[in-house]
Amino acid sequence: MASEARARDGVEPGPPAWAMATPWVVCGLISASQAYFLWPPADRAPSFLYDLTWQLPPWLYLAAAAPLVARMARRFPLGQGRWGRSLGPHLLANLALACGHVAVAVATGYLLGEAFFRENSLGFAFMRMLAKGVQTELFIYWLIVALVHAHDYQRKVRQAALVSARLETALAQAELEALKMQLHPHFLFNTLNAIGMLVRKQDTAGALGMLSGVGELLRLALAGTGRQLVSLKQELDFLGRYLAIEQIRFRDRLDVRMDIAPELLAAQVPNLLLQPIVENAIRHGIAPRAAAGRIELQARRVGAALRVEVR
Repeated sequence: MASEARARDGVEPGPPAWAMATPWVVCGLISASQAYFLWPPADRAPSFLYDLTWQLPPWLYLAAAAPLVARMARRFPLGQGRWGRSLGPHLLANLALACGHVAVAVATGYLLGEAFFRENSLGFAFMRMLAKGVQTELFIYWLIVALVHAHDYQRKVRQAALVSARLETALAQAELEALKMQLHPHFLFNTLNAIGMLVRKQDTAGALGMLSGVGELLRLALAGTGRQLVSLKQELDFLGRYLAIEQIRFRDRLDVRMDIAPELLAAQVPNLLLQPIVENAIRHGIAPRAAAGRIELQARRVGAALRVEVR
C-alpha cells in the first residue's frame, strides 16, 4: 500500500525497508564473529554477546539510515546537467551520515569501557575515528546512492519494456481491426458481382448457393467480432465457407487440398489469419489464368510452434 501511494505521488518506489536493512545487519554479525574468533581479548574471557554488543550498533545505525540516503538519492538525482545542483546536498548528507555513524561507535565504546575510549576524551575519540574512517564513510554513502540509482534504472527499463509491449499489442489489434474492415467490403463486393453474373447466366442454383454461403459467412464473421484469437478449427470453418463460395464461382478451375493434423485443431491462431491469404492467392494466382489452379493448405507442429503454409 505504501509503495502504491508513493507511485501515485510521483515518488519512485524502492525496495522494502527490510531488504535495505538486512545487508547491514549481516555485516554486523560478520564483524562480531571476526572479533570473537580472530581477535580474542587478552584481559577478559571471550564473549560473543559482548562482541555483538560492541560491533552491531554502528551497523544497525546504517540499516536505519539507508532508507534516508535512498530518499536523498531520489530527491537529488545525479546525472547529466544535475551534478551542480545535487552534489552539495549529497556531500552534506554524507557528512551527516558519517558523523552519526562515528557517534554511535564512540558512544558504544564508552558505554562498554573499551581501552581507547577510557584513555582519550570524547572529542578526540570522535575526530580520530572520523578522520580514520573518512574513506569508509564516503564508500558507504555513495554505494547506497549507486545501488538506489541502479535499482530505479532497472525499474524504469522494465516499465518502458512493459509500455512498449502494450503499445505493440494495441497496434497489432488496431491493424487486425483495420484488416477486417477492409476485408468484408472487398469480399462482399466481389461476391455480389459474382452473384450478378450467375443471375445473368440464369444459373439460379449457383446464385442461391452463393447467397446462402455469404449469409453463413457473415454469421461467422459477426460471431468472431472483437476476438483476437480463435481455434484453428474455427478459422478453417470460416475459410471453408469462403472457399465454398469461390468454388461456385470458379467451378473446376479451383482445386483445394488441405493437410491438417486433427490434434492441431484446438491451437489458437489470430482471427482472420487464413482467409485474406487464400483470397490473395486466388485473386492473383488463379483468377487471371484460364487454366485450373490448386490451393494447398498445410498445418504442422514445429517444436512448440504451429506452422501454417498456404501454397
